[in-house]
Amino acid sequence: MTNEHQRLQSLLDDLRGVTSSCHRQGIIADYVGSVGLPFFAYLLYSPSRAGGRVHRITNYPTTWAERYAEENYVEHDFVFHKSWRCTRPFQWPGGSETSEPVPLSTLQQAIFFEARSVGLRSGASFPLHGPGHAKACFSIASGHGPTRFAELFERHKYELRLAALYLHDNVVQEDPTDTSVPTHSLTPREVDVLSWVARGKTYWEVSMILSISEHTVKEHLHHARKKLGATNTTHAVAIALQRGAVLM
Repeated sequence: MTNEHQRLQSLLDDLRGVTSSCHRQGIIADYVGSVGLPFFAYLLYSPSRAGGRVHRITNYPTTWAERYAEENYVEHDFVFHKSWRCTRPFQWPGGSETSEPVPLSTLQQAIFFEARSVGLRSGASFPLHGPGHAKACFSIASGHGPTRFAELFERHKYELRLAALYLHDNVVQEDPTDTSVPTHSLTPREVDVLSWVARGKTYWEVSMILSISEHTVKEHLHHARKKLGATNTTHAVAIALQRGAVLM
């Protein structure tokens, strides 16, 4: 098992044993630290029609986290607004020397300036969606310059994306927002397919291993995604792993 798989498996095991919000915060802080990143923030937001609730888990400097909450920066923050509009991980403006200039409002520029002043010099975010109308965002940050941070991000972004999905599912399982988390049972064949995909096999490779067509593999994954309430296959694998339905 690679270091990446070991870290993710350890994270899964630790999240299953969560006993409190502080415990969960410590688990995630230890995990991001293991890949060389000192800071993280997870923010779950349900719109007003679903209660308008904001749930935060972070180890950002306390003064900054408190100011962010007091000033309701979530309503203006470029990072969270972009997370609403996309599904792919992204680096913050200025976080990469090769990144395209991004137009920011005066307040958005001020938010980034304040963040950098407390050591959050570079960062990246992973958009998360659901259940229902809820949106979430998992961010990692550090005091590294653009070049060093970009190297860490590129090296670990796929692993971090799975970690973000594990955390998100762990939170909504414990405290669902505006809709219940689907609980439909997976069939044995759907479990087989998800298990091999979790181990990095392609659809074609899974079809060869299970002696079924590639089309059938995709059909099983389609049904598994629907049952798990997942937005894509990666999300479905993360949910299934988090719930112990499959093993990596």
